[in-house]
Amino acid sequence: MARQARLISTWGENVYVKIPVTNTKGESCAPLIRTLSEEGLRLNVTAILSLRQVRIVAAALEPSRGAIVSVFAGRIADTAQTQCH
Repeated sequence: MARQARLISTWGENVYVKIPVTNTKGESCAPLIRTLSEEGLRLNVTAILSLRQVRIVAAALEPSRGAIVSVFAGRIADTAQTQCH
């Protein structure tokens, strides 16, 4: 995923690379998010389903870089959860 992200980031100054909050094994992508953000890539971190995930992603992002954090609020509602943990 890192190699692909670095390649995609070269496509333009206005390109944000989409990185899911977890990989296909259900493991956190926070270490990858931290690395790519520190390298200066603009990221769109997606598939966030909880407040806990928002906090993890926020801590992983380089504060001086712009980023998009996409919370899937509709998906949270689909799970019948009434609160984000």
